[in-house]
Amino acid sequence: MYLNKKHKLQHLVLALCAIVASFTTLHAQQSQAIKTTVSATTIRIGEQVILTLHVPIHTQDKLQLTKYTDTINTHISVANMLVDTVKAGAVDTLHVKYFITSFDSGYWAIPPIPLVLNKDTLYSNIHLLTVNTIAVDTTKDIKAIKPPMDAPFQWKELLPYVAGIAVVGVLIALALFIYRKYFKKEKQPETPVIVLTPHEWAMQQLLAIDAQQLWQQGFAKEYHSGIADTLREYLYKEFKFNALEQTTAQTKRSIKHITAISHDNKRRLIDVLELADMVKFAKETPIQDEHEASLRYAKTFIDGVNTTLMNERNGAAMDRAE
Repeated sequence: MYLNKKHKLQHLVLALCAIVASFTTLHAQQSQAIKTTVSATTIRIGEQVILTLHVPIHTQDKLQLTKYTDTINTHISVANMLVDTVKAGAVDTLHVKYFITSFDSGYWAIPPIPLVLNKDTLYSNIHLLTVNTIAVDTTKDIKAIKPPMDAPFQWKELLPYVAGIAVVGVLIALALFIYRKYFKKEKQPETPVIVLTPHEWAMQQLLAIDAQQLWQQGFAKEYHSGIADTLREYLYKEFKFNALEQTTAQTKRSIKHITAISHDNKRRLIDVLELADMVKFAKETPIQDEHEASLRYAKTFIDGVNTTLMNERNGAAMDRAE
């Protein structure tokens, strides 16, 4: 009795849905109706039915179909969608097929599916779908699940695997033989890495900048920035403070108490860095003598600092020897 009441209530809900859908369709003020057919009205859970919309269109008509990625509503799912066209003179008929299913038992309404034809919205008819569960005979006892059956072992079943392993082994051995005989190259002796002293590195950089003749070709900014960066990197390598991240004023304070840099070399360094700043930020155009002086001051600075450091190290070594 409870089930009958439940079914009556579901039928009442579906009837109300149909009435609402009818009013919705009328409200859309359609000039053209959509004929709708469904392949079945009763299915079991998981089975598919085909809902087909038959839409007559002209060549100049613009049609926008409704595409569902997964579900139409809570109880109706869309598995696929296909579109066929049947030509008949000036009017073509578009057959839009929705493959739908449901995984909930009960009585469900397939709601109207909207289509936009030109500027009008058309709706398909509502259909009722009965979804039944799989019948279970409750009078019979529940049987236990049978265990897997063991098949008798046969040696010949191993032959394909043994043969395959043997073939793979032969192929690997052959590949190794060919590789070692024809492709393997003798290991070349590694070229020793030459480690340059800060003085050697800086002088190489300055020689490379001079060889490029940058300022002679109009690249004054690159020329003076290259010299300044070389001097800042040299200070980092030799005295372990990051001059590359400092302004010229900060670098001037950092070298103030370094005794290995003479007063004259400090002046030369700051002159080169300040000129590079003027060229880079103030767009100053140095004359030829200033270009040449920057490179000459940089070399003199690096040579002078290196000489002082070498003398200090030699003196310390002699003191330790005594």
